[in-house]
Amino acid sequence: MSAGKYYLHFVVVDDTDPAIRYGPVGWFTADPGTLTAGNFGPIYNGTSHATSSASSSISFNFTGSALIVRGSLVVTTDANNVTDPTWACFVDGIQIPQVDSTFKYPENNWELCSQDTITPGPHNLTIQVQSKGQGFYLDGITYTPTPNTTFESATTTIYKHLDAAITYDSNWANVSGEHVTQTTNAQASLSFHGTSVTLFGNALGQYPGNVTSASYTIDGGPPVAFNVTGKLNPADGPGPVRFNLLLFTTPALTNGPHTLVITHGGDIDHAPLFVGAFYVTATNAPSSSKRGISAGTITGAVVGAVVFLASLLATFYLCRRKRRRRDADAEKPTIEPYSSPPAERSSVGKRGVNCVPATVPDAVPVRPARKVGVAAITPPTVRQHEDSGARASHSNAPAPIVVELPPNYTPN
Repeated sequence: MSAGKYYLHFVVVDDTDPAIRYGPVGWFTADPGTLTAGNFGPIYNGTSHATSSASSSISFNFTGSALIVRGSLVVTTDANNVTDPTWACFVDGIQIPQVDSTFKYPENNWELCSQDTITPGPHNLTIQVQSKGQGFYLDGITYTPTPNTTFESATTTIYKHLDAAITYDSNWANVSGEHVTQTTNAQASLSFHGTSVTLFGNALGQYPGNVTSASYTIDGGPPVAFNVTGKLNPADGPGPVRFNLLLFTTPALTNGPHTLVITHGGDIDHAPLFVGAFYVTATNAPSSSKRGISAGTITGAVVGAVVFLASLLATFYLCRRKRRRRDADAEKPTIEPYSSPPAERSSVGKRGVNCVPATVPDAVPVRPARKVGVAAITPPTVRQHEDSGARASHSNAPAPIVVELPPNYTPN
């Protein structure tokens, strides 16, 4: 199997896309039944915007490096060789080339203007249209997005026939910008990420025009048949070329990676199978250089975060315990409480009064603390006098604390 080289993919923006901003007046939705002339195929997606006003405009912002504006060409020329309508395209205010805007035959899928070398980055496209009554038709815009571009809505990407995502067996040939085969059971495959695929091909006049069939499969599923047609009138012999033939569109698929395989059912006596381009539609399609984060990466990140938080909590707990222990060691010394024996009252003289010792409540127990030496304290002695005479000490020992009370007097 052979594969092509890598192509920067074009993204298709249909005329109905809200990213295309039409001027406030003059624009309307064209009748697709009036746009069937020519041999360049049907209008894309069956829709087109038109204007026949004297002055109309279009604006479109994009981030990319190449641009093509497509539409239906229907131009009239008067006796003075003046064409109607006329238009001019500008990127960031600089006019870009047109492609034979005076071609006198009606055609769909015409390049109204294009620029294949634009500095990668954000840009603005504007189109100025002047008309004297003849319609100007916009079918869509294609552009090459810059790497890492992401899209918030569904997009359609063009995979041209030489794209590296397409592989061919040895029965295919590259002819006039297409891959073509006339061999029965010749196969080609496309690896893509998306929700649907449409195949466009051509029909060249030098090949037979007899209708034949081919088929496609998706992810190894059952084959789905489609017709392969040739030139406009097979009886005419070599005749006109037919471009942009829509060969098939797959049903809706789950958004994700898929493999499509096409198989030719014809032979040398029937219309050949052409592969011009696959149009792949995807929801939130990944860019060519930026893919989604894998489940393994997400799981690893979650586990790492949990481990980090656990270690952080453990460190906080250990530091808190250490701080509490340090604070406890720094507390001030606590004097251990004691109980004093009650003071004794003694009588001096024959009229002394004996007093009952006072009851001292038990000491309240407290938390043990470091002991500090305390000098012994002698309890005071209460002495009550019977007269007012003075007494002198007769001892050299330290005098005890004596509380002197006056004598009790009784009435005569």
